[in-house]
Amino acid sequence: MLHFIVNPLSRSGKGHESWNKIQVFLEKKKIDYKVQLTKFHGHATEIAKSISHSADSTNMQTIVVLGGDGTLNEVINGLSKLTYITLGYIPAGSGNDFSRSMKLPKNTMESLEIILHPKAYTYIDYGIIQSETSTRKFIVSAGIGYDASITHETFKSNLKKILNKVKLGKLIYLLIGVKQLILSDNAPASLIIDSNTQLDMKRMLFASIHVQKYEGGGFPFAPDADPSDGNLEVCVFHDSSKWKYAFLLISSMFGKHVNFKGADVYSCKSVSINSDIESAVHTDGEDFDFLKNISARSSSDKIRFITG
Repeated sequence: MLHFIVNPLSRSGKGHESWNKIQVFLEKKKIDYKVQLTKFHGHATEIAKSISHSADSTNMQTIVVLGGDGTLNEVINGLSKLTYITLGYIPAGSGNDFSRSMKLPKNTMESLEIILHPKAYTYIDYGIIQSETSTRKFIVSAGIGYDASITHETFKSNLKKILNKVKLGKLIYLLIGVKQLILSDNAPASLIIDSNTQLDMKRMLFASIHVQKYEGGGFPFAPDADPSDGNLEVCVFHDSSKWKYAFLLISSMFGKHVNFKGADVYSCKSVSINSDIESAVHTDGEDFDFLKNISARSSSDKIRFITG
């Protein structure tokens, strides 16, 4: 049995269009399936919890997520009993950093074909981010500072919906990114890697914590990230002028930021980030909170994904 969790509003309605194509095909081929369309923020988490609850050794479940990275994040946060769950993913978002990192097909029907006739599976790590009051999983990346500020403003912006309709949704990240870079506050912060290595910064622009290579609609901030190695990759931009940050951000589009002072990448099992000011925090491009201190660690178990 295939359980489809569909966000019909992803990419300003592209999710609904994609699901209509899939549904016609499934009915024509008489393939057994169930579908639930998300109706509100957090609904995908509730659906995933319900499906997971029924999974066991005699009732293995395959969940297919159709939406963006945010929908996938909601599903990840609802999963349990991972031994009995397999995930498939059909990208229909604006950024699609998960599918880009995993080199999944962009075409809806190609993605469906792989899910219906799987030949390869990958066991993927996820991260767990914690504050004093909250805990959340992430499957692509989490971040504090500049990158999360872009996410926060984009989430509130009506311009994203307009640009998505003319297939220019990624432009919103560029426009808000320039604005946030001009307005950004850099404050002293420290980064503690695996509880034994500390980096003290006079000014931190952001720190992003990666399972996957990309975030922000295609920025490979963690060019060497391996989603199955049990590690997190942490990218931090710090102690530079705004002009230098702009240069580093442009370089990061090609994964070259690692060659310059002011951009560091660390591989680790866990990380703690402590800042002098409250900053936006995101998980997979979704708002998490405004915080001074966060910690993150790699999961001890993995999620089985259909990848080929």
